[in-house]
Amino acid sequence: MFRFNQSGKLFKVSLVCQIVFCFCATSLFAQEKTSPVSGFAVLELFTSQGDINSAEADKILSEISAEAEKSGKKVYSISQHVDFWNRLGWKDPFSSFRHTKRLQNYTSVLKIEETYTPFFLVNGEPVSGDISKKTVNDAVSKMLGTKPVFNPEFTYEIFSDTLDLMYDLKGDLKLAKKGSESYINVVITETGLSTKVTKGDNAGKTLRNDYVSRLFYTTNLQTSKGLLRIPLRGLKPGKNKHILLFIQDKQSRKITGAVRLEFGS
Repeated sequence: MFRFNQSGKLFKVSLVCQIVFCFCATSLFAQEKTSPVSGFAVLELFTSQGDINSAEADKILSEISAEAEKSGKKVYSISQHVDFWNRLGWKDPFSSFRHTKRLQNYTSVLKIEETYTPFFLVNGEPVSGDISKKTVNDAVSKMLGTKPVFNPEFTYEIFSDTLDLMYDLKGDLKLAKKGSESYINVVITETGLSTKVTKGDNAGKTLRNDYVSRLFYTTNLQTSKGLLRIPLRGLKPGKNKHILLFIQDKQSRKITGAVRLEFGS
């Protein structure tokens, strides 16, 4: 059995302050309560190893993610490999119809005429204009400056082949008479994957993929606190793996809260 939770930086600092000087702890808590809540950015990329244009987008995602980690910014990336390019000669080992279906759902809801890769979104909103590191970074920066609706937290345990995830949205959840208006999504991603491509448009290249979606679970959000039981289907914790939880509006597809933990052994 594995058990993981989020460490509280504020608790550690305030504990030291209480030992040294009580006034320090009081002033620290006051400062934390009045400071603004920092934003987050869920950076989604729909991609394929069979698409000649996706390799550059993969690189952009990797670079932005690495820079965000170094600077402590809340950028949570997901690389979702679609399967509709597989028919052209190379079967992407990370491809899934589930990712294709999610992309098609986005294009339908957002009224985009065609389904294509590479396709970037930040917090459920498509990145407009020509795809470049600057345009994606600008979209990420905009979201980092926006106050989230929810500031979720979660812990998890693994029993046999099941992930038990306990979450708390840390925000008011309003349910309409017709039921849930939001999804709660849980994604396990893996970074540092390398593939030698032998067929298709990228034949002869060795492609690196980061934050690849290895498990994507979605259900209706019914309560502000709850337990999710998710089959892992053989997926094990390990180095370079993360669990991302995020809340998404059903109608607009905007993402209203997110948090990520390591999925380490």
